Amino acid sequence: IYEGMTDQLDLLSLEQLKEPDDIGLTLPFLCVQHDRPEILRYLKGRGVDLEGFCDPMNYGTPLFYAVNQRKYRIIEMLDALGVPLNNPCDALEQTAMTHAVRLDDTYCQQLLNTLVNRTLAAAELIQKNFLRTRQRRIYLEIRGKIRLMNRVWRGALGRRRMRERRREEMEEG
Repeated sequence: IYEGMTDQLDLLSLEQLKEPDDIGLTLPFLCVQHDRPEILRYLKGRGVDLEGFCDPMNYGTPLFYAVNQRKYRIIEMLDALGVPLNNPCDALEQTAMTHAVRLDDTYCQQLLNTLVNRTLAAAELIQKNFLRTRQRRIYLEIRGKIRLMNRVWRGALGRRRMRERRREEMEEG
């Protein structure tokens, strides 16, 4: 991890990637320690949890250590990988913003605010624009046609069942 190479990590199974080393440190912790966001992306792709505790004492997550060690590239990568920045990041249930304020790190505070607001704004824009787009109207039209086709099909099946019942009654009677 220190050298930023993943060729040896390719040889390990997912269980081996998740296991801590001899002193209890996990691979996500080492990525934060050595400022290797590209390895974090690799680990996420292999299925390693980046939201869980990553130290021997089960105290902090990779986000906690990134904020406390002022590893801004790691914070950006964790956000890009889908790690929620508003969730608690330590055993005391404190958020990353709480730690940034405690450290009086204005750049980290601004970065966290920007990333959180960007995510919320993007979700809002997608929701708002999807309701207005032509694709949404096409989707609603297709959905209406599918419902109509289902009704017709159910009706046809119902008529077929009625014919079969009449035949059975005629054969019996």
